[in-house]
Amino acid sequence: MEKTLEDLIRHVYKKYSFPEIWWSKAHFEKRCTEIYVCEQVILKCMDSPFINPKDIIDDYQMILIYCSRSSDRKESIKKFNIMISTLDELRRFFE
Repeated sequence: MEKTLEDLIRHVYKKYSFPEIWWSKAHFEKRCTEIYVCEQVILKCMDSPFINPKDIIDDYQMILIYCSRSSDRKESIKKFNIMISTLDELRRFFE
């Protein structure tokens, strides 16, 4: 059975719950970054309903990999790597 955008949305909101205020700063920021990238994927999928979500994820991931390798700031690279690993997880959801 092929998974839909609705399935992806349910998966995202189940797996990436909203951060709690008592979490450590690093954990809080990581979760916020994960939620951000998931929301971007969902928006991109909604903007292009006839394109396979896996292709959208792959394209977005390629952009982030390029940005990560082009950056010289450790904090930026760390955020990009979180986003890339989140996209890996979303990609696996569709497999």
